[in-house]
Amino acid sequence: MGLSGEPVQALGKDPQGIMKRINGELAKRGFMTYTDENKILVAPPLIITAGQLAEEMAVMNETLNTADGMVG
Repeated sequence: MGLSGEPVQALGKDPQGIMKRINGELAKRGFMTYTDENKILVAPPLIITAGQLAEEMAVMNETLNTADGMVG
């Protein structure tokens, strides 16, 4: 969900393939995850430092900023 609390895309309604593109952008940046309809599933390793987590969340933030241009 975006800051407004609304999903990026409605369930089953992503004709532009935005979620697939977001997943692709994350993968390009080395962030391995899955997308499911209108959700991004994040499952960090069981052992991760606070610094590593901060780095990965920066990648997520950068990608979501890019995604804003896809839906806006």
